[in-house]
Amino acid sequence: MDTVPNVPMETPTPIPTPTPPPATKPKSKSNGGLVALCICLALIVVGLLVYIAYEKEYIQIPFLSKTDSAQDTEENGNTDNTDATETDDVVATTTFTGDTVTATLPEDWTMQEYYDGLGSEYLSEGPNYSGLTGIKIFNASNTSMFYLAGVNGIGFEGCSEYYAFADDNPAYRAEAQASADLMGDPMNINDFSNMPYAEYEVLGRTVRRIATKIYLDDEEGNNYFEAPCFNVVVTFEGLSYTDETNNPYEAYFYGFNTAITGEELLKVDDILKSLTITE
Repeated sequence: MDTVPNVPMETPTPIPTPTPPPATKPKSKSNGGLVALCICLALIVVGLLVYIAYEKEYIQIPFLSKTDSAQDTEENGNTDNTDATETDDVVATTTFTGDTVTATLPEDWTMQEYYDGLGSEYLSEGPNYSGLTGIKIFNASNTSMFYLAGVNGIGFEGCSEYYAFADDNPAYRAEAQASADLMGDPMNINDFSNMPYAEYEVLGRTVRRIATKIYLDDEEGNNYFEAPCFNVVVTFEGLSYTDETNNPYEAYFYGFNTAITGEELLKVDDILKSLTITE
């Protein structure tokens, strides 16, 4: 019987059991998407606000300027709308050229000069007058809206009325008061310091109009407005007439139509402003 050799037995080496990796916490979802969404919404809101402000013309965007677009359109020759607007704003006028004065009148308005005693009811009888004794301005209905009428033979005494504008001259007022005191008359102060008025020049003389009353500056070239007490009479450079002895007269009564409208008053203002002496 064969003998089995005594061979030592190898102890098997245990195979290590693989250790599972430690469990990791799931990553939290990133907030980046939410931030991006908020930014997009904010940009949209800002864009809408800017667009609304631009449409309402609260702001101007240079490259989107409506004015620039209109100018570009005009430069490109597309000026139909612009021309139509400008045409609507133009007021048609005519030119009156008389022997003494020239004036610009609204379309269908007329002016008439009167000479040698005509056109006035305020000239004393007797003398034969020569020169401009009246002017009338007529509206489109041929109704007299304003007149100048030569005046002679009517005397004025004292100076009982004084017209004080905000730029009144205290020294001028003192002279008027002294004149009134000399005549023994009280002087009534008409306070126009807060009264609205239209101011313009007529033949080089400053005029202020309140309603249908005209006030002249008695002393041009200073910082005051010194209105004479006789505001019913006006004198303008270049307007005059003479009597048969060649005595010169420059005083004219003036008057507006009692039913004149505000629009017609402004038109008369423009006519008076446009007056020049005919060359």
